[in-house]
Amino acid sequence: MPGGLFVRQARKAAASLVRLNSLCPYFTMFPLKFPFKHLSRASKEDWVLDPFCGRGTTNFAARLLGLNSVSIDSSPDPPHISYQPKADWSFLFLCQGMKYAPGKPEPIGTAGIPILLILLILLLIIRPVLDRRPEHNPIRRPIAMLCGLILAGIITTLTLLGASSKPGMSEVSPPPAATGKKQAAPSSFQAGARLFQSQGCIACHKVHGAEDTSGPDLSAEANRGRSRDWLTAQIQNPKAHNPDSIMPAFTSLSKQDLNSLVGYLLSLGAKGPQNASAASAGSAPYLGSTACRTCHSSIYERWRKTRMANVVRDPREHPDAIIPDLPRPDPLVKFSKDDIAFVYGSKWKQRYFKKVGKDFFPFPAQWDVTHQMWRPYFVANGTDWWTRFYPPDNFQRPTGPLCDGCHSVNYDISTKTVTEWNVGCNKCHGPGGEHVKQPGRSSIVNPARLDYVQANNVCIQCHSQGQPLANPIAGKYYDWPVGFHVGLKLSDFWKLEEHKLGETSFTHFADGTAHKNRMQGNDYVTSLMYTRGVACFSCHDVHGTENNATLWKPASVLCLDCHGPNSPNGPHAATIEQHTHHKPGSSGSECIGCHMPKIAQTIADVNIRSHTFHFITPAKTEALKIPNACNVCHTDKPTAWATAALKTWTDRSPWRMAE
Repeated sequence: MPGGLFVRQARKAAASLVRLNSLCPYFTMFPLKFPFKHLSRASKEDWVLDPFCGRGTTNFAARLLGLNSVSIDSSPDPPHISYQPKADWSFLFLCQGMKYAPGKPEPIGTAGIPILLILLILLLIIRPVLDRRPEHNPIRRPIAMLCGLILAGIITTLTLLGASSKPGMSEVSPPPAATGKKQAAPSSFQAGARLFQSQGCIACHKVHGAEDTSGPDLSAEANRGRSRDWLTAQIQNPKAHNPDSIMPAFTSLSKQDLNSLVGYLLSLGAKGPQNASAASAGSAPYLGSTACRTCHSSIYERWRKTRMANVVRDPREHPDAIIPDLPRPDPLVKFSKDDIAFVYGSKWKQRYFKKVGKDFFPFPAQWDVTHQMWRPYFVANGTDWWTRFYPPDNFQRPTGPLCDGCHSVNYDISTKTVTEWNVGCNKCHGPGGEHVKQPGRSSIVNPARLDYVQANNVCIQCHSQGQPLANPIAGKYYDWPVGFHVGLKLSDFWKLEEHKLGETSFTHFADGTAHKNRMQGNDYVTSLMYTRGVACFSCHDVHGTENNATLWKPASVLCLDCHGPNSPNGPHAATIEQHTHHKPGSSGSECIGCHMPKIAQTIADVNIRSHTFHFITPAKTEALKIPNACNVCHTDKPTAWATAALKTWTDRSPWRMAE
């Protein structure tokens, strides 16, 4: 039987057996990965015999894998739950001393001190034989004798303390203080540290110098980009993140204990200003955008008028939110204003949500803003990846797992609550609770100070088609990056939709360009702009402007800031007219006309602009069936006409235009 398959069949038994270590940390003789490698080839019916079990590492590994095992040795069998292993009496003072020495004192205890003692014994034996002078009589050396007595007293005290202490329940010293990060309260930290040991976590996870373990090293957990929500879910249901996990689910922990344990994990290894904001974001509370208004009033006033601040609206609070005339009869519309809990969208389309319990569900009709007409709304099976996991019924497809994570701040998948609906300040800057208490750069995330990958991920987290790395989560499939917040590494939570070159799919054209809306991120990461480190906010100001798409300047002007005539960035022409071969002021003379054609569908025949910035030639349309900029405007002309026209542009490479 393949080892991986066997291990999966033994998960249930392994989850309960890991709790054996809740009594005390079990220090194996050698790394568990060694017996795991060999025992994974056994079948469930096999027995494991270890005739010289020693500490019982092989038997312990067998029990974790659900195998029956028998051990023979003069020492007890550690996997038996009644056995609490303790160091031999001659090493008790070393083990007890290690409890007060954070880091990695093993080399000192296993090599340094024994060698020092051996040399001391040899000196005591040999020195009197070689040197018998009266002044070296111990009675005449009170200081040396006093030091020796103190050392003997320390060893004796540590030995007695080690003999009387409970194995594995030592106090845990806090990690070094983090620069720029406020430390957790000692009581909360110690509570989390004690839980980490009493619940058996220390048996499988390495923390600050523990021995080799079977689980991940958690010594720098604060720097791994795990949010508080992610860690909470991992503790309560680890299989939600990894179906093959052997970690048991700690469902019996109280909310207070769970918070203490998560807080302890988030404190491990936090250091430096760069990580301080991320660690703070994992534990600081989220706030509504009104909390930012006091200090950032001008930005707030601009933002609250944007579509970002008005993605979803309650028609009871905003009667003007509903665009169409609902009382006007239409066969698609079988709901009234009183049935609508939320209105979604206002630019291209508008959808309507009904609230049932704590969930929202979309009505099967949507308003086409461009054409001023009703259209059916239903995501057909075989289109979006998640449709195979949900019944073909709008009222069995809640917006929580499919939409709300991007249309809110701090959506809690457990309680189905949010800190704030819409794309508020904390969505892009991280939790602001600590920043309100202690204003400063270190207590908030500013995307402008992130590297270009993380900066762009602030937008890509929602403006991309993909799915979480861990799916399903708590039994449901999510269409947004659960657990991610700005400052973390998006690729640890989210993967972009896959595409096979040459194939046209629901999401992509054959060359990989986005086929549908909400895929600006998928496009942009393939662009030269992204490669050169240009960020989304280089062109867009999401705090609000008077320009379309919250651009810093009108599109006809904005591009020219970096791409003026004869610029090293292009175009390589004396004038814009010579480059575009169109009259100044015409749509064909705008950069976005050719480099950002409207080819990504949002509703019916209404498309939005591509964000690859590639010039798609008519020849590609013929070969790959992807729309090109020429024929998007010149709809009355065939692609052959466009190809022939481009060949007359002598300032262009004929090889490029023919491809």
